[in-house]
Amino acid sequence: MASDYRFRLFDNFLFDSRSNSLKDLTKNGAELSIGNNESRLLAFFCQNENELLTRQMIQQRVWLDQGFQVDDSSLTQAIFNLRKLLNDSAKSPNYIVTLPKQGYRFIAQVEPEPALDRGVRTDVAKVATTPQLQNDALGSFTDTSNSLTDTSNSLTDASDTLDAQSTLDTQSTLKALTVQPNTDRLSDQQAASAVEAKKNKRILLFTVWPSIAAAFVVVIFSALLVGWFYNQQPGFITVSDLEGVPIKTYNGSSANQDWSGIVSSCLDRYGNPEPGQPSPEQVIITGDQDGRININLLFDKANANMNVTMRLLPRLDGQSNSCSI
Repeated sequence: MASDYRFRLFDNFLFDSRSNSLKDLTKNGAELSIGNNESRLLAFFCQNENELLTRQMIQQRVWLDQGFQVDDSSLTQAIFNLRKLLNDSAKSPNYIVTLPKQGYRFIAQVEPEPALDRGVRTDVAKVATTPQLQNDALGSFTDTSNSLTDTSNSLTDASDTLDAQSTLDTQSTLKALTVQPNTDRLSDQQAASAVEAKKNKRILLFTVWPSIAAAFVVVIFSALLVGWFYNQQPGFITVSDLEGVPIKTYNGSSANQDWSGIVSSCLDRYGNPEPGQPSPEQVIITGDQDGRININLLFDKANANMNVTMRLLPRLDGQSNSCSI
């Protein structure tokens, strides 16, 4: 069947693969318009009826072996168009069966159709019954047969020429489609890069700089807050003085105490500075968690070795507190 090129499908269609002719026999042989891809595919199906044909096999035999470079979508489109021409359904097929993940099977009843010139010679043999009539008939019909044969050959040559021209046109188109998009792709990539760069600049402008400004504001605010908090911290406040020496307590506590008298009595007990000796720069009164009070005599830096701390001890007999070093 591989050498045949005319096929009858279910007595519904007559297909000639050389002339790309498909006739609908149910409509008085109406000629149907069939494309080159669909014609090659139908010829391959007719030559391999009831066989499992994978998509790779079909692409290789129908297109690649003929010098055509096509993608998988071309086969899908050709199958769709061929089913439409044959009034076939993918759900309940009579011609083309889809085998998921395998390929296709052409299940139509395919009968090779004799070539036109052989059919004419057969009819001539039946008509001619006498030697004379046979000779006359043979002479007449032989001329007709030769004429038809020449016509068939001319049509075949024209079909081959059209196929060759179609092949060249398809290859030229594919080359153009292969080369042209490269330039377009480069320009598209450059445009996309420019857009991406602008986008990154906008992201930097609207996200990074506001973040830096916010961090700067936080630092300034923190510094101001620390300064305010430091100024709010309690310190030593002068509550009295002894002969010009300031007496200070922590945050001005116990300001009503007679600190000058207490400090004076402590100095009398342990000795006032002798004439010519330096006096303390300041006296600082501090206390601890146990309620004990310390009197700190602080001298200037040159006489820092004279600094002394005296503890004020309460007396149980109700008398004035006493000092101890």
